[in-house]
Amino acid sequence: MVRRSYAVATSILLFGSLSVDALIDGTYTVEAGDHYASPKSCRFFGLICTGPNWGISSESKWFTKVTFPDAAADYEGGSCFNNDSVEYYDWNKLIGKARCNGSHQNDSDRFVWRRLQDIHSAPNCGDNTPDCRGIQLATYSYDGGTKPFPNENWELSRTFSTILEPEKPYIIGMESFSDGQVVHFLYTENWELLETQTNQHSNLCPSDYEVGSVLGLYFGGTCTAPQDITVTYEAVEEPEITTSTSTLATSTSVTTSSEVSTTSTTLPQTTSSSTTSSQTSSTVATTSETSSTSTAVSTSEASTTSSTSSVSLLVLNVFT
Repeated sequence: MVRRSYAVATSILLFGSLSVDALIDGTYTVEAGDHYASPKSCRFFGLICTGPNWGISSESKWFTKVTFPDAAADYEGGSCFNNDSVEYYDWNKLIGKARCNGSHQNDSDRFVWRRLQDIHSAPNCGDNTPDCRGIQLATYSYDGGTKPFPNENWELSRTFSTILEPEKPYIIGMESFSDGQVVHFLYTENWELLETQTNQHSNLCPSDYEVGSVLGLYFGGTCTAPQDITVTYEAVEEPEITTSTSTLATSTSVTTSSEVSTTSTTLPQTTSSSTTSSQTSSTVATTSETSSTSTAVSTSEASTTSSTSSVSLLVLNVFT
């Protein structure tokens, strides 16, 4: 079981962060006209305020359940948005963490999102009509200070083909490896795997690749949110997969019984012939098997009924 602890968003008056393992759990809102989610985290006696302080995580694998509102699928208007604006292509930040125990703008991995573009033609978007609405999800990484855009470094950003529906929970998660790979998971709320995407870092930092600050909800950066966007996060544990030895034993037992039954039906003359006498059965066994085996059969048949002798011959035929 992966160990996790959670930090509650708080106001920090001076520099610093919560030096504990942390993941996001709760409901957060980016208000219209803002980039950062509330409740704010402030420093310098409240003069500088950014998003919540979600703490530091050293987990190499984590999961959370997220639910988007309707507004995430159809936001428009505001200071720099219009139907033809390229700013609709901006990716907004959802959740992630820094790497290498440093700044997230140097090394980090995040899930990002944006409303589905009218020109987008995803295969699972019905007839691809303009009123097809939903939420696109992608990966977004910084690698040694290099970011995916504007150079379109596709090792650092990959778009999921699955289009998310608003007001529907999904489970997302990441697993980081010392070779620089970071696998991003997308599940249904019932842990049915929908898709994975993998980013590759060149800056490996093998001693602390899994250590960094937790990153949460953020809108933009080019434009502020044109309307309130509220996302609900629920920390979840990956279910354990176990193999039941009792189930395997039962399956083997059933198979063996079936084989014995099948052999019994194909050898009716062999079993019936032994009902004449124990001595006759012993003679048959002695003739067809080795001397050591026939001795065991003769001894067993001498002390049992003729029906037991039939089973002995049957088992002998099945397992030799």
